[in-house]
Amino acid sequence: KRAEEERRAEEDRKRQEAKRAEDERKAAEARKREEAKRAEEERRAEEAKKREDAKKAEEERRSEEARKREEAKKAEEERKAEEAREKKAEEARKREEAKKAEEERKADEARKREEAKRAEEERKAEEARKREEAKQAEEERRAEEAREKKADEARKREEVKRAEEERRAEEDRKRQEAKRAEDERKAAEARKREEAKRAEEER
Repeated sequence: KRAEEERRAEEDRKRQEAKRAEDERKAAEARKREEAKRAEEERRAEEAKKREDAKKAEEERRSEEARKREEAKKAEEERKAEEAREKKAEEARKREEAKKAEEERKADEARKREEAKRAEEERKAEEARKREEAKQAEEERRAEEAREKKADEARKREEVKRAEEERRAEEDRKRQEAKRAEDERKAAEARKREEAKRAEEER
């Protein structure tokens, strides 16, 4: 009877150990899920910050361009005002020279407009090229993030799978040990019964 009680106590202890091991495994998995969730939240917050920074930079760039356009407009107005004053003085001095100067001025303005037009086209082409490069860089960054995320998920799945296999192997080993202990106990009881029977016969 005491051996039976000890055997049951041993089995209860092993079951408690197995339950405790299972609880620890589940707790570890829960920690891993929480860490992964926290990492994902941090990544999203970082992306949101980057988007906000990019938005601010774009707003500052547009503000700077607007300021430059306003300055260019004022400069153009001042230039025209200066030309008007020079034209009036030139006309007052010599009409013929004023006519020639006016023709030269118109030719010069046409050339400047052509140069400005060409410069504007080059600027737009440069901006288009930069936007395309930025777009490609963003696509490559997203592709890299997707690859890293996929690899990380595969690694986590592999770790979970390995942990599950190790847990099952440990359970199998414990069942084998319990079965072997049970077999040894039964064999011992059989020997004891045989010895008692033989002793009874000899008596």
